[in-house]
Amino acid sequence: LLYEVSPVVEATLVFNVGQIHRRRGDLDAASKCYDRAFDILQSHTSVVVSPADLDSSMLEDHSIVIPLLHNIGQLQYRRGDIRLAMETYSLALRHARRMYGGRHPHVASALNCLGVLHYHDANSSDESEE
Repeated sequence: LLYEVSPVVEATLVFNVGQIHRRRGDLDAASKCYDRAFDILQSHTSVVVSPADLDSSMLEDHSIVIPLLHNIGQLQYRRGDIRLAMETYSLALRHARRMYGGRHPHVASALNCLGVLHYHDANSSDESEE
């Protein structure tokens, strides 16, 4: 017996496998799972882009989108790509505001992450000038 699984359920399962990899410290495997989950969700759209080039209106309002973008941004930051992580967290913020309004934990989390990234980006710029 085979059952057809909705793309949102499939993306959520792949995302959760990525979470396991991330918690075990295997960031490459986690990244592959997050990218795959993103691709599955994106299959609902006619435009194929990377998370950094995506406009928040291109994704459907699925609850998994914001945590997925948050984790992609976290991996980008951990790999040292602060600018790309800022773009990804900014997308998560826009999506959270569109889905939930301005007063929601997902909005607060994205704002917090962006603040941390700006802090680290400013400090790394200061250090490189010295």
